[in-house]
Amino acid sequence: MRCTSTSKFVLFVILLIVTGKLEASPTDTINIPEVVVTANKMQELRDNSSFSIVDCKRSEILSMSPMSLPDAVGQLAGVWMQKTNYGAGSPFVRGLTGYQTLIVIDGIRLNNATFRSGPNQYLATVDALMLQNVEILKGSGSVQYGSDAIGGTICLYTIEPEFSNGGTKLGFEAYSKIVSSSMEKNGNISAKIADKNIAANVGFTYRNIGDIVAGGSIGKLSPTNYSEYAINAKIKYKTSDNSIFTLAVQRHVQKDVPLYHKVHLENYMYYNFSPQLRNLAYLKWDVESDNKLFNKINVTLSVQRSIEERLKRKNESNFSNNELDDVKTFGFTAENTTIINSFWKTLTGVEVYYDYVNSVAYKNDILNDTKLKLRGLYPDNSNMSSPALFSLHKFNLNRLQIDAGLRYGFFAINVSDSTFGNPTIKPDALTGLVGASYKFAENYTLAFNVNSTFRAPNINDVASFGIADYRYEVPNINLHPEKSLNKEIILRYSADGIRLAISAYHNNLTDLITNVKSTYNGLDSIDGFKIYKRENSQKAVIKGLEFEFEYLASKKVEIYSNFTYTHGQNISKNEPLRRIPPFFATFSINYRPIKNLIFETIVSAAAKQTRLSSGDLADNRINNSGTPGWICADFKTTYNYKFFTISGGVGNVFNSAYRVHGSGVDAIGRHFYLSLIVSPDLFKL
Repeated sequence: MRCTSTSKFVLFVILLIVTGKLEASPTDTINIPEVVVTANKMQELRDNSSFSIVDCKRSEILSMSPMSLPDAVGQLAGVWMQKTNYGAGSPFVRGLTGYQTLIVIDGIRLNNATFRSGPNQYLATVDALMLQNVEILKGSGSVQYGSDAIGGTICLYTIEPEFSNGGTKLGFEAYSKIVSSSMEKNGNISAKIADKNIAANVGFTYRNIGDIVAGGSIGKLSPTNYSEYAINAKIKYKTSDNSIFTLAVQRHVQKDVPLYHKVHLENYMYYNFSPQLRNLAYLKWDVESDNKLFNKINVTLSVQRSIEERLKRKNESNFSNNELDDVKTFGFTAENTTIINSFWKTLTGVEVYYDYVNSVAYKNDILNDTKLKLRGLYPDNSNMSSPALFSLHKFNLNRLQIDAGLRYGFFAINVSDSTFGNPTIKPDALTGLVGASYKFAENYTLAFNVNSTFRAPNINDVASFGIADYRYEVPNINLHPEKSLNKEIILRYSADGIRLAISAYHNNLTDLITNVKSTYNGLDSIDGFKIYKRENSQKAVIKGLEFEFEYLASKKVEIYSNFTYTHGQNISKNEPLRRIPPFFATFSINYRPIKNLIFETIVSAAAKQTRLSSGDLADNRINNSGTPGWICADFKTTYNYKFFTISGGVGNVFNSAYRVHGSGVDAIGRHFYLSLIVSPDLFKL
């Protein structure tokens, strides 16, 4: 009933706007600032874009005081955040997650050749405190960034050091946060230096997460505790007024991250990720000139390393298992912006990524203190390369903006496997996009886009051999790319302190790579797990409606709301698509009684989800009768004084007991938190 009330409120607001009843007082009218976004590769105003883009600035991330980056991203309009554990967070964008949603950091792909089909933990290996902003490009990204962007692209941008023309300057920032019941202790310290030609930032974060206390009568969830640290550094060197080199290094390490549902539902004594590690280093060259043919050139060299080690042991077993996957990714991207004329701009680029996979497993005999080396989840010494060419075009014709683009990518997967052979798989894909945004009245804009997206099969698809979720996977090399055709229409309204966006989309997915029951050496199960292999076997349709509303009622009051409806249907199996989020919505009110003080109330809600696929019914994280609806209210206050910012609040005020659909762990109950930021101005040496 409460979720129904939320949807009625949203419809009521739409009705008020359409009938012109909701207007700010003329004396209090405040224009909502225009937002510049770059997720579509070329800078544009968010509300003029042909695509749906949501964003979150650093100030908003700090205001959220998130436990992890997934907690922050999960508060953005249209994003559903599934959590298998609290050291993870898998974003659903337009009904898709895992390797069907792409993550990029400073333009560099985080997705690699071992990304999984279902929920994964990789977004949690990025420190929220090192980000300048987050942008999510919904339903697009294959032309701009390559494989995997069927649901959309999550673009993460780290803090950019700023140069100083007033001599050498130094500065620092410190952040700390504590949560009641010892559920979180978090600290970050960063330093920065700025000169005319050199600017640098360096930061360190340490976070300790205790066992979570869930809402209602559920109580403490054990084990859910873990620890992590992150280091990030970026230095920029200006060789001339138009040429800048950037060197960046990132390291994020999580230790002893437990899978709660494995311990409580699958008879494991322990099942931990330790370590869960991501390293990234890149060198970037940016140069601008008055030459229209080579107006902007960007060249990036990157090296990334992802390590995932799984430590597990079942109750009453004398054996434990270690599985280690180590992926090294080398990347090269070169882009050039050309100004054809006053209304036509192009961005053309080439990129190459190369993944090298080491994978090994050990079976440990606890009683005899012996270790047996086994094949890893993936064949050791496998690799995957993915060169591509792409070209994007933007036309600005007064009220009309047109986008168009093409990408051709080809892939080579080399699997070195003594059990299943040494095949080379070479899929390719051609994708395109076209979109337009037209301001048909003073305050109204209508936009549409059509774009094809794809996901090339990776090493996880063609060569995985072992336990995943509720099944035992065996390899299949006869796979080709998944494809989709996404169509979207967007209506935007912006005037007198009001911003509204309504978008409807329809996504046809074909050649979906899905798990089908199979056999291995004449057996249909191994160690009690049914055997599956992957095939391009299914078609599906995902369609939905998204709504976002912002209203600056006065200089003191801001109202915000959004809702998302997603309907996914597996056409081949005539059943719901797996893990589709329910209807969900957010409503918030900000009240600023004085300049430096803000009170904020946030209400989040989700309807029950009873549209379950056969895969959902086989998933022990989802109740066979579906996931109940829920409502959660948070309250927080923030006060700024000179260079101090103190925030505090109550999360889940009414101590609601609930679980986000598809998650393996329950949500946090009522809790109190306090955070402090110390950020003085730069001082001159």
